[in-house]
Amino acid sequence: MRVLIDECTPRALKKLFMEEGHECSTVQEAGWVRKQNGELLRLAEAAFDVLVTIDTNLSLAASNKTWPAAKSLSYFSNRHPTV
Repeated sequence: MRVLIDECTPRALKKLFMEEGHECSTVQEAGWVRKQNGELLRLAEAAFDVLVTIDTNLSLAASNKTWPAAKSLSYFSNRHPTV
């Protein structure tokens, strides 16, 4: 599965997904830093299977757009010392 880690999400998640055999990139690696939510969703939908984010605004944008809810894993808590 191709996984995109949003810029506000702990980058440690990338390692966890890769250890499970998934192809994983961060928004920074994709060159999509500071993209507006709608644009980021369009780019991610074309290139990735799943977008992982803690951005509740992005999750709201996804629910109002064509991004299928099943493709977005959202709202991981970054308050935990280990993910």
